[in-house]
Amino acid sequence: PRIHHPTECNAENLSKATVCHTVSTVYLALKSVAHIFITFPGLRRVCLIKEDFYWIAGFFSVIGAVDCTHIHIKRPRQNEGDFYNHDLIGYMLVFQIICNANYIASNIEPSWPGSVHDARIIQAFDLACILLGDSGYACEPFLLTPFTDPTPAKEAYDNAHSSTRSQIEETFGPLKEPFQFASAVLHNVACMRKERVPRVYDHNGRLVREQYHSVPDGSPGT
Repeated sequence: PRIHHPTECNAENLSKATVCHTVSTVYLALKSVAHIFITFPGLRRVCLIKEDFYWIAGFFSVIGAVDCTHIHIKRPRQNEGDFYNHDLIGYMLVFQIICNANYIASNIEPSWPGSVHDARIIQAFDLACILLGDSGYACEPFLLTPFTDPTPAKEAYDNAHSSTRSQIEETFGPLKEPFQFASAVLHNVACMRKERVPRVYDHNGRLVREQYHSVPDGSPGT
């Protein structure tokens, strides 16, 4: 981990070396418990996860919403062409994230090269469930996507799909910060504890969420 803002070191009159060591220690500690707090399909029973999604817009049997996000990186020393994304114009890593209806990240597939398409990543993930994805994915038995030629009936499906899948868009805000696994652990704990946090903005400055939403009654694993 790197310290990006030297002023953070100066606020408490700490040396950069001390702050780097502390950040690294905390990061490694959080990463060591990531498998406890980031687990697929989730920390609650599958039937409850499905029920949470159903109450949003009536989708049966869904246990997650999936999408990918791109993280800018420095120009790599090796295989740089694999990491260059021509659409976003830059060197990147791709992170696939699956979340549940309560904005809790249940799976993170990190560090795919920036040239890899979202659909390629999901195909490498062994699934025996139903997820919701956007139109960038192909419709699969395990992955429901929007219609591309909506009729009135299909439009109702698309509206319900959009409302249900929006959970993943709102989850991305906190997880686009550095140290994704550590951020995800803290994010999941905060969601489970129903803690309030400052407003979350996306990279364009658009308000994504006022605070963490409440998790239905029932402790994880019930």
